[in-house]
Amino acid sequence: IELSSISSAFLISLALAVVGFLFGLVYYLAIAQRFSPHPARITFDSLVRRIFNVIVFLILVAFAMMALMIPVSCISSVAVMLSPLMSQIVIFLLLFSLAWLIVPFFFVFHGLFYGQSIRNAIKLSFNIGSWFSSMISFFIVQVIVISQGLKLIWTIPQTNSWLMLIGILGNAYIVTSLIGASFLLYWNYQKWIIANEELLTKGPTQI
Repeated sequence: IELSSISSAFLISLALAVVGFLFGLVYYLAIAQRFSPHPARITFDSLVRRIFNVIVFLILVAFAMMALMIPVSCISSVAVMLSPLMSQIVIFLLLFSLAWLIVPFFFVFHGLFYGQSIRNAIKLSFNIGSWFSSMISFFIVQVIVISQGLKLIWTIPQTNSWLMLIGILGNAYIVTSLIGASFLLYWNYQKWIIANEELLTKGPTQI
């Protein structure tokens, strides 16, 4: 489809991005309900509230990333001017710090999809990350290896080949399974957190 102007291309791209984002949220919510031990009926109001909380949290994350980019860019620029080796070390440390920050907040979206407030979702995700950081890190690595490794197989056929349809369906099946596994893991960790509330009052380092 040929578009006559840049403005029309921008508006269509924006509209498709918004529609895809909303359908993606509904898709994630369907997976969350499927793997919930206590599935509840989703009303329109609860759906809007959960989508709103997810959007607000994404905006907060975007602002936090923008605030972090200022000192990070300054440190990287100074390291590049001083030494190429030092710049690589600094970049590695920054990436490691970013990966370390992902673990405590990995399950925030899971809580939001189950109707929790942003504050409670962050609190529960942080508690889970404090107790199961190594296992969550290993799970994240597994998800990346499986999804990206199989992606190399799904993209072998040419885009105009009917085999690409198999790749799309296979990728959808695998990614859906991995997302479902993360929700199942979330419920198991949440069950442990609820059953061991007394331990949480002492903290992991005091037991």
